[in-house]
Amino acid sequence: MRYFRKSVEEQGNPWGIDTDRIFIGGVSAGGFVALHHAYVDQDSEIPNNIDESQPGMGGGLEGDSGNPGYPSDVAGVFNICGALRDADWIAPGDVPLVSVHGNADGTVPYGTDMVSLLGFPVIEVDGSASIHDHAEDIGLTHCFATIEGGGHVAHLGNADNYDLTLSTVAGALSSWICDSYANQCGEYDYTSDITEQTSPSVQMYPNPTSDSHVTLACEGAVGSNWEARVFDGQGREVMIQKAQGPKATLDLSRLTNGLYVVQVEEWGWRERLVVH
Repeated sequence: MRYFRKSVEEQGNPWGIDTDRIFIGGVSAGGFVALHHAYVDQDSEIPNNIDESQPGMGGGLEGDSGNPGYPSDVAGVFNICGALRDADWIAPGDVPLVSVHGNADGTVPYGTDMVSLLGFPVIEVDGSASIHDHAEDIGLTHCFATIEGGGHVAHLGNADNYDLTLSTVAGALSSWICDSYANQCGEYDYTSDITEQTSPSVQMYPNPTSDSHVTLACEGAVGSNWEARVFDGQGREVMIQKAQGPKATLDLSRLTNGLYVVQVEEWGWRERLVVH
């Protein structure tokens, strides 16, 4: 979070971020991370068994991992089959939360229960149902959908569960992000009869490449002017090359080995490029 906010202030916002609309979320362990990042906000909530004198464990709630001076707060959370050590850590006025969880989850508790590893109990946690009962009690903005009979990560391999998960998360986040979006919680038909607008057919070769050049070719780009922009793994623009017509060769001789993103805005196209 701090890195992205720093990139806005010091690097010209290469990721195109609205710092008031940064949300965090994840599935299973990712849900644990997102929930604890957002709602562990008091020093008293740091477990006593954490030795903050150990490398990587110091710095209190913000930590010492880098990019100091920038806040790590988020605008909201999406949680898919995750859990929180203690639902009481969520307080009135905290950021909104949307969750989806199967009520037959045998890995992460749906309610309040033990997390086990190899059959041995590890720690008691509050799963999504308990979290949202508490959210309702304190008046937190929240949305919760249960996958009836669903096990762990129940959206995988099941089209109905996938639709329920996607529409619940997308609907809630959209209503929180966009003031004009109708409040939405739960499953809905997110399909549309709007004709899909497809990008032109673009080829980039060779990719991966060990050469000092790569070719871009686009059907239907005859006579048109365009420019290719290349970004490194940190989102920094490292190269720009103007061209005309359906094909051009990009000079990569100044690039070091690594992962890049090539973008042609005029074509509505972008793709990863590996230079090795």
